[in-house]
Amino acid sequence: MPASAVSLYESLRGAVLHGHARPDGLSAIVYHGLLHGLSLLSQAPAEPATPVSSLSLPNVRTDRAFLHLLANMLLRTHEGVTHVY
Repeated sequence: MPASAVSLYESLRGAVLHGHARPDGLSAIVYHGLLHGLSLLSQAPAEPATPVSSLSLPNVRTDRAFLHLLANMLLRTHEGVTHVY
């Protein structure tokens, strides 16, 4: 185990507790396990994390085209095919 594994674990743990977890860090630990995941993460160069709060998502509740597409997709799953216009 690399010497930086403890500090890497503590930085991932702190990020999770503050809601800014690195997806690559969490997925490596979930997929490979804690020890092997930490050893893989310590070999890879760290990338700067992008805060989730800076992303602006469109409001899909007011997008009529998206709602019609979604309704048509749901209606397609039923036996009687009907379209929303």
